[in-house]
Amino acid sequence: MDAPAATRLLIARHGETVDNAAERWQGWQDSPLTPRGIAQAEALGRRLAAEPLVAAYSSDLGRAVATARLALSGHRLELQQTVALRERDVGAFSGLSGREVQQRYAEALARRHSDHILDWAPPRGESFRQMLSRILPFVDQIGAEWPGGSVLLVTHGGVIRLLAAYALGRDWAHIYERHPSNGGLSACRWSDGSLTLLLFDETAFMDGASVPPLSER
Repeated sequence: MDAPAATRLLIARHGETVDNAAERWQGWQDSPLTPRGIAQAEALGRRLAAEPLVAAYSSDLGRAVATARLALSGHRLELQQTVALRERDVGAFSGLSGREVQQRYAEALARRHSDHILDWAPPRGESFRQMLSRILPFVDQIGAEWPGGSVLLVTHGGVIRLLAAYALGRDWAHIYERHPSNGGLSACRWSDGSLTLLLFDETAFMDGASVPPLSER
């Protein structure tokens, strides 16, 4: 019996938000897209216009939903929202600038480099391991549900970092070195429970570069 066809997951980060521009931790706290963020989402839509998408999912946080709706302008697909694709819950850090976090929670922040990378969490927040426990079952579900198809996932930087590290042989040690751009596009192939990274943080299309659809590569 032939193995099911692989599923292509096109994974985009939301466009820039007001909090992104102010360099504030967001987590589950929401923030609207800036004009630049809207332009990034519209560029993502042009990039995806020729992709043969069969389904589209986004985090249920407003910045991801707004980005996804703009990115799907060339497709007649119903957007499905899910908690599974939410950003990391950063707990007490929510809404604070990096400087404020350092001033108020220096000890907790320092443990990010001493605790196991998957188990550290902000005060009252979520660890990477906890994130994986909601993200990976969802990815497996989508992969099994859409064999041979291309599925759009609009999510957040932390989720994309985790998926890239997982697909690269669980390369947790370099997870903080990967910086998904607002509106950037990554891609993975899911096959029989295995995830392979095909593309990480493509952004050239935002400057008007002509990029062939992933389905033609």
